[in-house]
Amino acid sequence: MSEDLARVPTSRAFAFTPDGWNVARLVDRHDALAVEVRRLGDGASAPVVHGPDPSLSPEAQLSLPAGDRVLIGISSDEGFRVLQARRTRRTRAGDTDRAWRAEPVAELEVDTARLLPRLAGADWDLLVSCADGVSTIWRIGGDPPGLRRLARIPGLLGGGAWLEPARELAVDLSEPGGRASGYAVDLAGGTYHRLFHVSDDSDDRIVLCDHRRGLLAVTSDWGGHRAAGVADLRGARRVRFFPDPPGEDRPLDVCGRVRDGRLVLRRQRGVRSELTLIDPADPRARVRLAIPDGLVGLPVVCAADRIRFPFTAPTVPTTCASYLLDTHRPGDRFLLDEPPDMGDVSGSDLVKPDVVSFPGPRGDIEALVYRPSPARRHDLVVVALHGGPVGQWSAAFTPELQLFAGLGVTVVAPNYHGSFGYGREFLRALEGGAGSVDVEDVVAVATAAGAGNGRVATVLYGHSYGAFLALVTAASRPWLCDGVVAVAPFVSLSHLASMCTPAVRRLVDLLSGPPEPVGEVDLLRRCADLRAKLLIAHGCEDDVVPIEQSYLLCERLRASGHRDGRTLWFLPLPNEGHAISGRTGVLRLYRQIELFLSEIANQTWVGGTSSRNGTAVPLRHPQERR
Repeated sequence: MSEDLARVPTSRAFAFTPDGWNVARLVDRHDALAVEVRRLGDGASAPVVHGPDPSLSPEAQLSLPAGDRVLIGISSDEGFRVLQARRTRRTRAGDTDRAWRAEPVAELEVDTARLLPRLAGADWDLLVSCADGVSTIWRIGGDPPGLRRLARIPGLLGGGAWLEPARELAVDLSEPGGRASGYAVDLAGGTYHRLFHVSDDSDDRIVLCDHRRGLLAVTSDWGGHRAAGVADLRGARRVRFFPDPPGEDRPLDVCGRVRDGRLVLRRQRGVRSELTLIDPADPRARVRLAIPDGLVGLPVVCAADRIRFPFTAPTVPTTCASYLLDTHRPGDRFLLDEPPDMGDVSGSDLVKPDVVSFPGPRGDIEALVYRPSPARRHDLVVVALHGGPVGQWSAAFTPELQLFAGLGVTVVAPNYHGSFGYGREFLRALEGGAGSVDVEDVVAVATAAGAGNGRVATVLYGHSYGAFLALVTAASRPWLCDGVVAVAPFVSLSHLASMCTPAVRRLVDLLSGPPEPVGEVDLLRRCADLRAKLLIAHGCEDDVVPIEQSYLLCERLRASGHRDGRTLWFLPLPNEGHAISGRTGVLRLYRQIELFLSEIANQTWVGGTSSRNGTAVPLRHPQERR
């Protein structure tokens, strides 16, 4: 099963035409990214319009002005490159790829650049670049295509909504030394002025403009969380914020506007995404849409009769989905617009998790629990810890969790303190307390799942901060687990801060608290306490947590008595970064995890997976054993 899961195609960077019926996306099928475009609803296969292209990265940008034309933005160390792929003739069955032609538009030596989606009311496209603290708005067009500069503005520009089509643009602008606020840019005159201002300390973002009602939809963090509201363009332009939604987690995204003027709001509440329709004239009139447990991605586009968006669920890789707005349609209004691309994985091999709350020392901890069928289940539990730590496990398709479950292992994936989706206090609980508050959560969840009871073998798994947390927990409570799988770990926050990027350093500074009586939480001083078997994997090209962190850790572990191939396995992965995403690297990692779990099962004589001569027997899906 590891090979099949490693080869499931991944889709990202979705872009829709304004009418919502065509979609472009980046797809990784064979260790290289390509751009695909599909007309939804006609059952046709998606043509590859550009690629596979080694210069494409997961951060590439797409804009789809029309079904026969896609813009591709590619960042590199040299700057930003824009390509245009256009359909040159109608496609025939079996001849779809050759019907598209890609051509260069421009190359810019800039710090950052962003393609704006085709804005309603415009017949041309925009690009925003930033260099040396100045933003430039460019018009994309012509034949052959090229760029024409429209305006230069001091600061970092974001957002984009037409106040007056093809002339005046609403943007959010961060002036040097300040936070973002709402401005209007006159593209004809190259001038700009402020539209609205919430406070000097808030980050205010423009989302869309309702010309008929004269309203500008915005978000702002002025109250300590991301709130949504509207500014009246015909009046004093003050922002009127919507009431906070029920529940602990309040941050909202404004995603779109349906035909009757209601806004689409999105929020992440625990492991689930929520979509809500709200009337700006009467914010109390909310309608929560019946979306299955899963993750609603961006962008969200509002077509005539439906809301369309990327969607993923535990057994559904990311695909396109719709919510139908026709009130006369009977039955379920949510539907998948296309079958998810599963590769060679069978849906029967995948496990749908339960959402379970575990009691913790500071309140309940929500977790996804994957329980294989009794016929497949081994007496082995993996407690999986997400990275971040400002992150979460969501009800999305997560191949590594499905890998564990496919091997017959029960998986418990908790959202410990520091995860988003549970309110501001829960999110900020690790500020100054990383490596203590979260360790207590992990111990509580693992113990409730059977860890340390002598009947169930337990493995802690984590990536990045989750790997650090798994190792710290194993060192603090040696009785808790039999093994640790740590992908891209670091040895301590201060050590990571000395060799990481400025963005990572800011997070490290936020997490670091007062030192322990004997110093901060430092794995190099705790290696003697790590008695579990350890699998450590790291991408050789990791620029977030450099692989030197794992080299240091393994060196100290060997000095503390760990032996390679007996209690320690180190797997450097060439050509991989912080996220292990290449098919070769993923497959090597999955195979090593499978062998490692077999080693743990062999050690603890679990479920008949041991051989009599002491050689580990790989845990496998029952169909594979046949």
